[in-house]
Amino acid sequence: MSSDIVVSVRNVGKIYRAYDHPLQALLARATGGRRGRHKEFRALNDISFELRRGESIGIVGRNGSGKSTLLQLICGIRQPTSGGLAVTGRISALLELGSGFHPDFTGRENVFMQGAIVGLTRDEMADRFDRIAAFADIGEYLDQPIKTYSTGMAVRLAFAVAISVDPEILVIDEALAVGDTAFQVKCIARMQELVQSGVTMLFVSHNAYQIQRMCNRAIHLVAGEMRMEGRAFDVVAQYESELSRDMRPTQKIQLLNDQFRFVAAVCSSPDELSEPGAPVLRQGQEFSVTISYSIAEHLPHGVQIGVLLKSVDGARIFGAMSDLAAAHLPADAGNHRATIRFAPNLLLAGNYTISLSAFDGDYAEQFAYWDHALTLRIESAYANPLHGVGSVALPHEWTIES
Repeated sequence: MSSDIVVSVRNVGKIYRAYDHPLQALLARATGGRRGRHKEFRALNDISFELRRGESIGIVGRNGSGKSTLLQLICGIRQPTSGGLAVTGRISALLELGSGFHPDFTGRENVFMQGAIVGLTRDEMADRFDRIAAFADIGEYLDQPIKTYSTGMAVRLAFAVAISVDPEILVIDEALAVGDTAFQVKCIARMQELVQSGVTMLFVSHNAYQIQRMCNRAIHLVAGEMRMEGRAFDVVAQYESELSRDMRPTQKIQLLNDQFRFVAAVCSSPDELSEPGAPVLRQGQEFSVTISYSIAEHLPHGVQIGVLLKSVDGARIFGAMSDLAAAHLPADAGNHRATIRFAPNLLLAGNYTISLSAFDGDYAEQFAYWDHALTLRIESAYANPLHGVGSVALPHEWTIES
């Protein structure tokens, strides 16, 4: 293995056995696996990649895709069923929450125990202890048993230890997701410092922005197989695009007045869309939403339609009513269509939904509500994720004074 390559994964596979009964597992153990009824689950299949000194690689994939198993193999916690791994350098890992901590020992005792595990003397850990305590910032709990800690406190201490034992390879598995925002920011800043100093990093996160910000490269795992390896930005874009197809929230229509009914909602743009009900648009690409509705009998107080754009996590991005634009919608019996056009389209990359509502002209009565009538994905136009953060691109200009 080249001196620059610190992690080499070659055709690695991992198979787990699930036994129907504990006795079957005991029989398998006693016979070296030759007997004992079981089912096999392939967690990883033919995974290969190399990681050079100072590189940072992100691993993305859905739950159960094999991300944690891959990190456990690299850390030597588990052994591969097939293929081989070679790792050069001191690994510091933050995997399962609290892993490596003894629940009956105090935080202080666990800090020194973790140092011994990675080969540091007690004096070496004593020199680092004040820095670890300051970073974890859990006060008097340092001298309390780990079993009395909250999840967040355990993560604080585990991360503080992981970054303080002079790691050559840092492995982080989604642990930061449970910390508070301020602590996450502090952790990310420290991880960046370590990478810039030459530490090699493997990072699992469901946070696409963190992967793009922290990692040079990324791997996308699907059901234990490598779907893609490459630039972090490209891999995350493919991963999010795949996710968006399965992130369409369930549509829900509430008909509150028998005289009014939403019939259809279709998204269109100057460029052809393969799925009008769930389009994928480039950032900045204008689009229109055409709403079809039917009225059984004339509505004497008129009708107006509202459009609400939300992110897939439910945050409201934009809402508008037709009367605000002085759009007088037909209120006579029959089938009608209304179109709202978004030009320019100021949305940044992300997944969005569009919900519809209908009222009379005085807002006295709501006729219908159609939640998540459309699902929309915007693809990023930027190579650097820092160039497009948030949900909308506000028109702006810079003024320079010297």
